[in-house]
Amino acid sequence: MIPGAADKDLMTKAMATSELEHLEETMLQDKIDMTDYQRTQADLEDQIARESLMSYLKDLERDSGAPPDSGALDDGPSTSSAVATSSGAAAAGGASGLYEELLAAQSLGKR
Repeated sequence: MIPGAADKDLMTKAMATSELEHLEETMLQDKIDMTDYQRTQADLEDQIARESLMSYLKDLERDSGAPPDSGALDDGPSTSSAVATSSGAAAAGGASGLYEELLAAQSLGKR
């Protein structure tokens, strides 16, 4: 037995464990960052689609000469607050708002 060999072996194992933990932590953080990026990207796409739909409906209404519906095409505050938050519930609320807007667009198209 060589003096200090156990300490050397212990240090080698500790460094390998530390490196592995650091690598796993970095991979997890990258995965979290990508999830946030994807959620933000989806929210931005929803907002763009919503604004495009509202613009289309306004143009359609203007071209048809129909009187404005009681606030159906209101440019109220944007419902994309999910972009600023990372809550899944906020993102689900934005999706239901888009669904309601699409239903309103379908009902306008049937007139």
